[in-house]
Amino acid sequence: MDYKLYRPLILCVLALMLLEVQCSPVPSAASTDGCKSALPSAVRLAKLLEYEANQLLEKHIKCDGCSKDSIPDDVPAATVSGVNFSEQLQDIYTKGVLFRFHIAQVSRYQRELLTDPEDVLKSLSRLNVRLNDILGTTKNLILQCNDSEKPQLTTAAPPQPSCDDDYEKKLYSWGVIVRLKEWLTAVGRVLEEATSDDKKARI
Repeated sequence: MDYKLYRPLILCVLALMLLEVQCSPVPSAASTDGCKSALPSAVRLAKLLEYEANQLLEKHIKCDGCSKDSIPDDVPAATVSGVNFSEQLQDIYTKGVLFRFHIAQVSRYQRELLTDPEDVLKSLSRLNVRLNDILGTTKNLILQCNDSEKPQLTTAAPPQPSCDDDYEKKLYSWGVIVRLKEWLTAVGRVLEEATSDDKKARI
């Protein structure tokens, strides 16, 4: 091949290679740093929500009494499932949405059960706002701590609790608040473990 033709061809190939490197996706350090920096605030939010759930439980016991019976099957479990941090975040998001539905149902029952429900309803409303905050935080963590371009957020269908009388409504309401408090303890534990383990903050 003529050298005069060969040299421009080589330059052209090198230019294409450089362009390919510049356009190729690479792991984003900013995304990893954003994930790690967001974890401590998520832990604080979970602990604040756990504290407010405990306050609400004490208030509910004072107004409605405390049942020693088992928690109804309609109430979500207080566990966080998943074999890695990404799956655990997905489970936290899904169950957080589910608990919001249940808290809304508890609010409806309290209006029926209590003569003066305003104090409890305010606490339930505030708790629901906090749940919405932790859902937003969890969604951001899923986006920042996941290598996939579009992680899928799964949500649960609204619950259909079957409470036929006032006693069952009280038992259900008590069970939801107890489980919510226990679940928030589990959420805080998962987030704290991820904070102390940098490997879990990058899936």
